[in-house]
Amino acid sequence: MYEGVFDKGKLPLHQCVGYSDMALRRFFEAVRQEPWYERTVFVITADHSVPCHSEAYKTNINGFAVPILFHAPGLQLKGLDASLAQQIDILPTLMELLNYPKPYVAFGNNLLDAERKNERFVLNYVSETFQFLMNEWAIYYDGKKVVAFYDRIKDPFLTNNLINNGPIPEKEFQFLKAIIQQYNNRMIEDRLTVSK
Repeated sequence: MYEGVFDKGKLPLHQCVGYSDMALRRFFEAVRQEPWYERTVFVITADHSVPCHSEAYKTNINGFAVPILFHAPGLQLKGLDASLAQQIDILPTLMELLNYPKPYVAFGNNLLDAERKNERFVLNYVSETFQFLMNEWAIYYDGKKVVAFYDRIKDPFLTNNLINNGPIPEKEFQFLKAIIQQYNNRMIEDRLTVSK
């Protein structure tokens, strides 16, 4: 039915993106008339990244990049934020938007809290190593020692490993270890939810 409708682009995936764009546009055209539309928070993200033709997205850091979009018609959210964010930030952001009053466990950050923007981080696992991004740093930790760290702002292609050129960013490294410890302890002790 859609054969030849969408531009082939530079990668085979571009046709899929064209279809997804059209499907989302039609979805929102349809639900815009529903009585619940103004009271709904829509979250759109991807569950994984895809191959890219842009060199900037062929790094360990940007190779994980996916969009996260919050659309809340009744709340008048507007703007674009290119700061650090990850999928675990969705829950605390939604809880804030919904004014959720009870305690909950979340490792992420509320993306709408501008005052705590410098506490944002991204953590993933690459080639048997934790990749941790916070502030200007990209830290690679094998579970025993830091094996590399980069100034991800000045060196976005991660060409200059600073491991032998200066002290490891201590605040960020301690934060990384604390997250790993909290997660592991909570998994072992079955404390990933708030006790009743």
